[in-house]
Formats: sequence, C-alpha cells, structure tokens
Amino acid sequence: MPSLKNTLPSILLAAALAACTFQPTARETPDSTPIPSNVPPASATAPQETEEVAGTPTPLALPTREPSRTPSPTATFPAARACLPGSRLDPLPEANFGDLPGVILNYLNAGGFPADLAEGLEAQYAAAPPRPVAQADLTGDGEMETIVSLLAADVFADPKPGALLLYNCEDGAFRLVQLEFPAEGFGAPRIVHIQDINADGVNELIVSSASCNEDTCYEDARILGWDGVQYRNLLEGSTADLPFPDLQITDFDLDGVFDLEVASKGFGSVAAGPQRPHIRHYAFDGEAKKWLLSFEAPGASSFRVHVLHDADAALRAGDLPVSLVLYQEVIQDDGLIDWIHPSSERAVLSGYARYKSIVAYAMLGDLDGAARALEAFIAASPPNTPGYPYREMADVFMNGFLTGGVADGCLAAQAYAASHVEQILIPLGPVVYGYANPEITLLDVCP
Repeated sequence: MPSLKNTLPSILLAAALAACTFQPTARETPDSTPIPSNVPPASATAPQETEEVAGTPTPLALPTREPSRTPSPTATFPAARACLPGSRLDPLPEANFGDLPGVILNYLNAGGFPADLAEGLEAQYAAAPPRPVAQADLTGDGEMETIVSLLAADVFADPKPGALLLYNCEDGAFRLVQLEFPAEGFGAPRIVHIQDINADGVNELIVSSASCNEDTCYEDARILGWDGVQYRNLLEGSTADLPFPDLQITDFDLDGVFDLEVASKGFGSVAAGPQRPHIRHYAFDGEAKKWLLSFEAPGASSFRVHVLHDADAALRAGDLPVSLVLYQEVIQDDGLIDWIHPSSERAVLSGYARYKSIVAYAMLGDLDGAARALEAFIAASPPNTPGYPYREMADVFMNGFLTGGVADGCLAAQAYAASHVEQILIPLGPVVYGYANPEITLLDVCP
C-alpha cells in the first residue's frame, strides 16, 4: 500500500478538481500540475491586504543563509491591484490536508487577508516556514496572485512533504491554477524570492525544497514563470545534488537580467575529508527563455590536495605552464594545509607533483626541464621514503619518453601505476582524503 507521503499529489489534485468541478489535463512534469480553466472562478466582494513586491532587487538567499553579494537595481513595476476587497473573517476553517486547496480558495474569494490565512495555516500546523503566504503580480496584468506554501503536518517524515499552491487573480476573483510538488525525498516547496529577474516586466517566483540526511542538507530550487497558460520551471538543470548550497542572484553588468549562482559548502561529515566550495552558475538565455548552466568549477582552497587537483586539471586542459606553477606550490608552499598526517601526506603529494612536473616538461618538449626535475626528485626522495614509488614511476616514464615520446612514456607510467595501486593511487584518493575527493585514475597519472 502506498504511503501517504507518496499519494499527496493525487490527494491534493483530486481535492482541487472537486472544489472547482472540472476535469484534469495532463501534467507538464511529474511535479507540476496545472489546473484547467474551463470553469469560471467564484465571485466575491471585498479590499485585500497586499504584500509589497520588490521593485529594487535584493539578494536571493535561502532561509538562514547570509548573501555574499547585493544585486544591482532594476526597473520598478506599477503597483499591483488587489484581486478582491479584503475583510477580517472568521479563522480559516479546519480541514484535512487534501481539502485545504479548496478551503483556501473559498477563504480568499470571501475576502480573507493573506496575514490571516497564514495565521490560520500556522494554527493547523500546515504552514511551511518561513513564509507560508505571499502576494505578487506574477502574470503582468497588474493583479495580485496569491502563493501558498502548504505543509503536510500529519505525515511522519523529515522533512515533511507538502505543496505550493498558485492562485491567480482572474476576472476579479481567485482561481487555483497550479499545484507544485517537491521531488521525491524533498520537503514542501518554500517561497524564497519574488522579483523580475529577466527584465521582461513580469515577476518570477523562486522556490526551494529541502532534503536532509544525518549530516548534510540539499536544496532543489526552481524559478517559476508564467507563460500565459501555466507556471513553468525556467531553471534548466538541478541544484539538488549540491550539499549545503548558498543561492545568489547577481547582476554585475547592471542590465536587469540576473544570473543564478549556487555555491556548495560541502558535506557535513568529517568522513568527507577536506572540502572546498563548488560553484554552479546559471545565466538567462533570451532565446531559450530559461536559465542555462553557463559554467561549473571548484572554488578556491588552501588544502594541498586540492591544489594538486587544480594542477592536474590544468595539465588535462593543456595549460602546461599553469600546471607547473601549481605542482611547485604543492611541493614548496609551507602555507598549504594538509589533512590528518601532514608529514607523510605532504611527502606523498609532493612526490606525485614532482612526477607530474616531469610529465608536463615532457609534454612541452622541454627535455632539459624534465631532466632537471628528475635530478631534483632523486635527491628529495631516496629509497624507503613516502615519495619513492613516484620517483620510480618517473624513471619508468622517462625511459619510455626517451625511446618513444610522451605516448610511450605515459603507457609505461600507467602500467607501473596499475601494478602498484596500493603505493601510487590509493594514497592520493578518498581512502586517505575522504569521499568528497576524487579517485586518482590511470588517466590522471598520465593523460
């Protein structure tokens, strides 16, 4: 028998359809349900309290996160009109989770204030923090839509699931036009930020759902925009795989079109090892009318092993002079941070960096540089020292290189590493440095 958590979308959709007495249409995605519009909304009388819409950009940050940048100003929009005159009503009627979409619709169309609606949801433990109800013009018609972040309080799960309810103001009354559900394993979608971030004169709605295990939390963010028929997710790709992300919207060129930058702080377990930020950057594409991934890269780090990773990345990219500079940092920089056993770890990482420096000189065609690096390596790593296996691999590489060029040198070095995995590969990877750090493969040994 399916769990209540897994049946929430069908329960809410059935309740919403029953309240509106119309037939469902196909979903655009498994977690987004547009509501058909073939039945007129209920009428009502009365002024409604409204919530201020951002005319000046503010930093986008998930709750509890401190923004690191302040977005630039963009154009302001005309003040939206209230959909209905508002009045103080009796408290929101108590209802089962599945009945709440219809109960909320009736409450709004009777003139209920958003603040009173939020209080009523909080009293029923159905309000998703920190902001269960918001109002803004999301369609560009000057009318205020109502967004409700609903929590399934009676479901025993952490985080608790729920849904985002989108009520559009049409012909002077509200209509439930869409339900947004979280991805499997994620909690109720939270209202994060409302602003025009693509300079089209219409506000976008940024929402996010959380998922946490024993030591690490993740966020699945979406950028919802109205296309005239339904709200679509305008973010291509996912943020759900990045641990402890900070989300920022930025507009460095002051054109009113914002980028989305997601900076992951890393896992919350010591078993992950030394960690560094990871940056994922999305830019708005005017042709696709979506935010597309523009680049992804690790952030700066003072850990010696991470500088080694950067050196390897530069070598793979063909940026050999940069790789040589970084390998020298691994070898010589006393300010870099080691992990659990600084002395032996530095000796191992330095040995590997010395070997890779020889490979880089060979790829540059600098035989003298390779010979000098090997001579220094022999002096620094005598037998029975942690760096000695890498010195032996350097000898093997040089013999192959001198007889058949870089390709033969690499084949010889890879064969040596394959037969000495415990001495060459294991000390460089996650067995020593934790699961947040990559395995070093034979292709890394010599590209």
